[in-house]
Amino acid sequence: MVFPTPNKNVVDKLSDNNLLFYVLGAASLCTIAYIAKNDSNSDFLKIGESFLVFLLTFVLSGFAYMIHKNSTEKVSVSLESLEKKVGEMTVKIGDIATNLNNMNEQLKLADLGDTTFGENEFQSVWKKLTFHTEESFYAMSYMNPEQWNNEKATFQIRALGSLQGMAGNITIKRLFILESEEELQILEPIFQEHLLNNIDIRYILRGDNEKLRIGINISDDTRGAIYHYTDDRKVDGGRLIYKDSEVKYNLEIFRDAWKKGNGFSCKTKI
Repeated sequence: MVFPTPNKNVVDKLSDNNLLFYVLGAASLCTIAYIAKNDSNSDFLKIGESFLVFLLTFVLSGFAYMIHKNSTEKVSVSLESLEKKVGEMTVKIGDIATNLNNMNEQLKLADLGDTTFGENEFQSVWKKLTFHTEESFYAMSYMNPEQWNNEKATFQIRALGSLQGMAGNITIKRLFILESEEELQILEPIFQEHLLNNIDIRYILRGDNEKLRIGINISDDTRGAIYHYTDDRKVDGGRLIYKDSEVKYNLEIFRDAWKKGNGFSCKTKI
């Protein structure tokens, strides 16, 4: 059998009426008890004293009732306030968890030692940056086009492609910094490899922009690395970047160059 759910307002009114009944009952019982024990010979005095006892008992019981009711209301208000505080704390705990996760990712990079790294540590840094990427990975390369024609470079491209394949919603972009348009012919098969692996690419001529003489990798807009190059544009080590100001500065360099660049989406063909 299914019983109907009582209306909250009705329940509250019934509860108030029951408490009022208890107050009157308590006053009446105290009065009856007093009369039973009263040995006064005057009926008038009995009535007067009994009334006073009833009135005093009623007032005290009523006072007790009001205390109970106010306490209940305060508890209700306190519970609502507590629920609100818990909600606010939940949001703050979520923010703390996010910050701790970012710190954890930074520590995974920091186990390389110093924030600077040499040419031989380049692959290790790159792997750590890409492996822990969850939302976006932006890369800017000033590397000599000839340096792309090797197995390590192909591995990097396919690794980014597999990362995109596993997550499905990661934004991956690579920007090539060129010294001349003649370098496009050398890079054409590299461009094709990127597009086949669902990586958007663009290229831009450096011109006299000294800010574009570096390589940049930024993961999830929170951490990354800057790569330095030799005169013949080979990777010559670099530096990890953790600070929010540094990440934003280099991210702005990438985004500005990306807007000015020419290129292809992974949905198009060269």
